[in-house]
Amino acid sequence: MSLLSVQDLQTHFIFRDIDYQLREAKALNKVTLSLNAGEVLGIVGETGAGKSLTAQSICGLLRPPAQIVGGSVLFDGKELLSLSEDEINAIRGAEIAMVVQNPRSSLDPLTQIGKQLVRVHQTHSGGTILESRQKALDMMRAVGIPDPLGRFN
Repeated sequence: MSLLSVQDLQTHFIFRDIDYQLREAKALNKVTLSLNAGEVLGIVGETGAGKSLTAQSICGLLRPPAQIVGGSVLFDGKELLSLSEDEINAIRGAEIAMVVQNPRSSLDPLTQIGKQLVRVHQTHSGGTILESRQKALDMMRAVGIPDPLGRFN
């Protein structure tokens, strides 16, 4: 049996538009996944693909107007979607959690790694471009990036 089993999870945004008409926007449509004890799950995708919304739905962290409208989330045999706020709070953080990316501390995939590392080093050390370039190459070597010079630009 899976430790976490998500079946057909559906999360929608239900709101009133400018004319006070009730609207429903489908955000997650029948997400299904399972995770065994000891496994780690990474969810990757483009901006706006629903990664954070999936994790928030599983962990019971949705805020209005987001609502789970269908599906099942079983964690260690317990249906999380039917738990009270106190019950889910006892599980959240202690047994299940999500780690979100901090956009201020992540790398930009559209900018060359060398430029990003040089910029950070210059910002924090005030060194010359040559000093910052050398430091960036040293950092790349230190973390085991093969051929740092070839990957720099």
